[in-house]
Amino acid sequence: LAERMDFTLEPLPTLLRQAAQEDFGEAGEFIGELARQLTDGQNRTLSEIWHETLHTYAQRLSLTPATIRILKNVGSKMGQLAGMAEIENLNRADVELSEEIRRCEEDFSKNAKLLKSSGVLVGILIVILFL
Repeated sequence: LAERMDFTLEPLPTLLRQAAQEDFGEAGEFIGELARQLTDGQNRTLSEIWHETLHTYAQRLSLTPATIRILKNVGSKMGQLAGMAEIENLNRADVELSEEIRRCEEDFSKNAKLLKSSGVLVGILIVILFL
């Protein structure tokens, strides 16, 4: 999105619709819903639409509290900053989200090891009970 904003003067709903057509799965649905609601308007600000849509999709996408915080921050500023500041805001969010993904992957790895160890211990316990 940041790259498209940098090279085009398309309205945000158009940029979001184009981004939603790429293969982003449920995240693409989130982006598409933003575009749809922005087009419908209903005298709501981008920030209001962003936060409502994020609230709707947060549980469905299994977002962590840190991810929700990052995305809320993006939505609070989007549409209120000048072009380059908007792009910097999106790039900063990209870095923060990449770090959050890395943390989640590390947590997953640790939990997988713990579950594997727990499975072995439960197996040993069952063997002991049958003896």
